Amino acid sequence: MPHTRTIRRWVAVATASVVLLTGCSKIGLTTPQPTPTAGGSATRATPPNGEPAADDTVTKLAQALQTGNLSQLPLVGDPTTITKAVADDYAVIMSGMDGFKPKVVTEPVAYEGNGVAGVALQQTYTFDKSVWKFTTTARLNLVGGQWRVAWKPDIVHEQVTSTTRMRHTRELPERAPILGAQGKAIMESRDLFQVGIDKQNLLQAQWAASAKRVAELMKIDVAAYQKQVASAGARAFVIAKTVRRSELPEAVREVPGAITVTVPGTVGVSAGFAQSLLGAVGKATKQQAKDSAGAIAVGEPIGLTGLQKRYDAQLRGTVGHLVMLVQRRDAPAPKAGEPPFVPLTLHALDPVEGKPVQTSLNTDWQHRAQSALAGQKGVAALVAINTETGEVIASAESPAANGQALATFGRYAPGSTFKIVTALALVRKGLSAQTMVDCPATTTVNGRVFKNYDDYPANKLGRITLGEAFANSCNTAFMLQAKQLGQGDLTAAAAALGVGVDFDAGFPVFYGSVPGTTDPVVAAANSIGQGQVETSPLAVAALGASVASGRTVVPWLVSGHQPKPAAAPLTANEASQLQAMMKLTVSAGAATSLRGVVDGAKTGTAEYGAGNPPKTNAWMVVYKGKMAVAVFVADGASGSQAAGPVVKAFLA
Repeated sequence: MPHTRTIRRWVAVATASVVLLTGCSKIGLTTPQPTPTAGGSATRATPPNGEPAADDTVTKLAQALQTGNLSQLPLVGDPTTITKAVADDYAVIMSGMDGFKPKVVTEPVAYEGNGVAGVALQQTYTFDKSVWKFTTTARLNLVGGQWRVAWKPDIVHEQVTSTTRMRHTRELPERAPILGAQGKAIMESRDLFQVGIDKQNLLQAQWAASAKRVAELMKIDVAAYQKQVASAGARAFVIAKTVRRSELPEAVREVPGAITVTVPGTVGVSAGFAQSLLGAVGKATKQQAKDSAGAIAVGEPIGLTGLQKRYDAQLRGTVGHLVMLVQRRDAPAPKAGEPPFVPLTLHALDPVEGKPVQTSLNTDWQHRAQSALAGQKGVAALVAINTETGEVIASAESPAANGQALATFGRYAPGSTFKIVTALALVRKGLSAQTMVDCPATTTVNGRVFKNYDDYPANKLGRITLGEAFANSCNTAFMLQAKQLGQGDLTAAAAALGVGVDFDAGFPVFYGSVPGTTDPVVAAANSIGQGQVETSPLAVAALGASVASGRTVVPWLVSGHQPKPAAAPLTANEASQLQAMMKLTVSAGAATSLRGVVDGAKTGTAEYGAGNPPKTNAWMVVYKGKMAVAVFVADGASGSQAAGPVVKAFLA
């Protein structure tokens, strides 16, 4: 069981008291025998004539202390009883050591003659990052031609006696918080409250009514909880729900048999707050404890998902270790005039508190993102980033995402939002927003017929500017113009806009994949965000941020893990051309529903699956001031219809 800080302070005082008392030898500790020294006047390093070497017995002693198995240890005493007696004594001494055993290195045996010898045992315990070293002495007697150990408790530790034993405890540090952009905790350790029915203080006739009322107050299934209460033991505490203080109904106190139990927990500032990113903390399993090599014990807090898992070691800190000399349960009471026994600290390592993880999440905007997605019946995601710094301001998914980090780690075809990349590649070939291009109703590439989306405006077919083709999302125009691009041009343009280059940014993130290809059909599909191109909502947000800022913006979340782009930077002309196209999309294109709400935008619809017609996912990426926002709606009809309202709800 972990010690609290209060207990640690008490131990410190108690230890000081023992130091004073032991000087008068008043607590019953046996004074250890002097360690034999090879080569001294009374001992020798080799056996006297006629006596065998004691090396085999010494080796068995070291092995016995290291393994805890004393069955093969030669002992002085009645062979029919001594082995069990010593094994029992050793088991009592070590019963509180949580399975820890020492590594033992023996010094050369010191022979005293007349069948007497001694050996010094260098013992080392390793507790995670704490090492405890000490030396004890074992006495040996030659009995019937065999060296045997004269067992005494102080072989285990020099201060252990027949009335004391050792006890190890772990002291857990407080888990450090995850911080938001304002430096305030957005996920931290705090008291939670288990609300339920305590059956031992409730008449059976009241079980059903009380369970019904508690279930109603806690907003859980009434019938299921009544059944749970009825089937539990007669003295059981049946938990209905664990909540934070702000969620605890005052009326629970009035329900007969209902109680609340305070328990520790690690939670966000509100229920579900950025849960897919921040993750969860739970109790370590036996396997997790084993894998930690002593850093974590079964049942201790451990990060299970998200940032809590990635930075678990940093957040949890280093556990403290305390080994104390305590009385055995059957120790006699002190005699008249003797002071009571006071536990003695043998080894102590204070815990080291964890260090916070600093993130860029803005609490207010994160709440707004979650609110904007709360009404979505299907899977949807939203990411907002700072166009100047790349900081992830908000990242959220709809309830249907079931806690998956789809906003940052989902892999989807970006559809026409990827025309931002293709437009940059074309500008680098000498085109501009004013360049005239052809936008036919269909175009054929190597026998494959491509067309525009069903609601493409008929008055924007034919000869139009590249800016108009972008604003109204003409697939055929971009495919025809993309024929002049080289195999790696889209890849390079994407990298300049923060997409398609993998970085370890310290959290679950997919920056997109934009592979080159020699297949003209795939190349045509890639140019409109289909084919082999994949992005996450976060990567699409990077497109908007890079255009808005006029330079490569790679989104980041965790301080100290900001990626450094190495792609060829945007020129002033390239940024100006892209900004003009995204502004035109709002003023006279597919995103006119966002006039007055955003500065620039690009809609997108991506087909997927083998259906006829295929299903579609909807996209929208926008920028306003210093913020870029990307919204993804699974199975959405179009970017303007499905994703646009989410953008408006978020920014309104």
